[in-house]
Amino acid sequence: MANIVQKKEYELVKLISGLDIEAHITRVIGAGKTHFHWHKELEFVQVVDGPVVMHMEDESVTLDQGDIFIVNANELHCFQKTGVANDILILQIPLRHFQSYYPELFLYRFYDRHLKKDNSTLLKTTSKYIADIFRSIAHKEECYQLEVMGFVNLLVRHIVCHVPHEVVSEERRMADNRNLQRIDRITNAIHDRYAYGITLDDVARQEGLSRHYTSHFIRKHLGLSFQQYVRRLRLEKAVDLLLHTDKKKLDICIESGFSDYRYLCRAFAEEYGCTPSAFRERHRAVRRKTERTGETFNDQYIIIGDKEAYDIYFGR
Repeated sequence: MANIVQKKEYELVKLISGLDIEAHITRVIGAGKTHFHWHKELEFVQVVDGPVVMHMEDESVTLDQGDIFIVNANELHCFQKTGVANDILILQIPLRHFQSYYPELFLYRFYDRHLKKDNSTLLKTTSKYIADIFRSIAHKEECYQLEVMGFVNLLVRHIVCHVPHEVVSEERRMADNRNLQRIDRITNAIHDRYAYGITLDDVARQEGLSRHYTSHFIRKHLGLSFQQYVRRLRLEKAVDLLLHTDKKKLDICIESGFSDYRYLCRAFAEEYGCTPSAFRERHRAVRRKTERTGETFNDQYIIIGDKEAYDIYFGR
């Protein structure tokens, strides 16, 4: 049975400077599903402490500890914990790395991509390449960037050779690519100006489109209306300021783009069922821990700091 997707959001992945990939451990802590999201990177998910339930638009899969799941570029997905908290390793690789020497990868869509213990050879080799990448990033020895990208190429070659996939048409890929380029421009413009004021008309003028078409395009490809997406960014900024600073409520309103504290309170009530002050108090202890360890935290997950993530992954 297909999942009922109430929220789906485009994720702008923050890649590691100098490497242009992303690798980290996420601790899922929210009571329900994390927000459905999608991104243009190929993603490898490995369960470090599980099981974890992974939801796609059309199915849900339970990933046991050690299992790996391959998420295609632009595929809607989210996670749900089964314990008090569960850890997953996330490796995200932009397809543009392969543009010049293996452009066929842009046309591939992997299926049967849940790698588990009953296919031990495939799982073991894939896990080894992921561990090699994670270890090299953590140690940062001389020329480690070359080593990391070497392992990335070996990993992708391995799954291309051993994981079933279909080939989508060039026409569909080009249409998807045009849409992704437009999404990039739109989301970048909104990210740059959401706190200072940006309108749907501004975005429409930027793209040379009608206001109606721009509104339809944003809702179709981001899963949210323009106003909902702007409010989501403002809310995330407000959460970050609440959790990682002691700034006053008025200052948080101004910096996050809410014109009035009442609007901020309404947004928190709808999203979290509490006031901003109650949200700050609820997560105060976790906030203090993340400040000490360099982690990133919100109400659904914690991105574990590099040193602790290494110890967690290799201490399994």
